[in-house]
Amino acid sequence: MIREAFAVATKKGNAVVAVPLKESIRIVSENGSEALDRNQYRLVQTPQCFQLSLLRQAYQLPEESSFTDDASVVERLGEKIYLVPGAYENLKITTPEDLLWAESFLRLGN
Repeated sequence: MIREAFAVATKKGNAVVAVPLKESIRIVSENGSEALDRNQYRLVQTPQCFQLSLLRQAYQLPEESSFTDDASVVERLGEKIYLVPGAYENLKITTPEDLLWAESFLRLGN
């Protein structure tokens, strides 16, 4: 996964690892909620790889609330973001539950 991300970024300027959604997804508004087609969405993971000159240029932009990761900043430059397949085991450790999942994956791998 990392090698592929580096290879794509070398060719195209960037590469972001992502996986398809498994869960259903809904958009919420004042009028309730509406189901969305999950096949049109991806969960972004790391690594996010960029040619250094592109990332430096992107970080010269004024900060915006829509910047949630490096890819969103580079995208603001007008760059297309290239996705490469990730893995569900590639966890982002944010909550205590994430640590439990990570420990489980580590035990399975040994």
